[in-house]
Amino acid sequence: MRRLVALIHAPLPNSAHRARIYLLEQLHLLEEEALATGAKPEILRAIRSTQAVIRCSDPVMGA
Repeated sequence: MRRLVALIHAPLPNSAHRARIYLLEQLHLLEEEALATGAKPEILRAIRSTQAVIRCSDPVMGA
């Protein structure tokens, strides 16, 4: 969960769309790691809900 919070607070690319793409890539890596290590369901829910918010906030991705 700390890595998820750190990711959200990390500096992002200047382009909003590129920043969203970067965040989604990093969240995907976190999700894979969480699945591989048997993370608690609430951790996976937090990662997936963050992904959903990012996808919904980007008009290019179909918001």
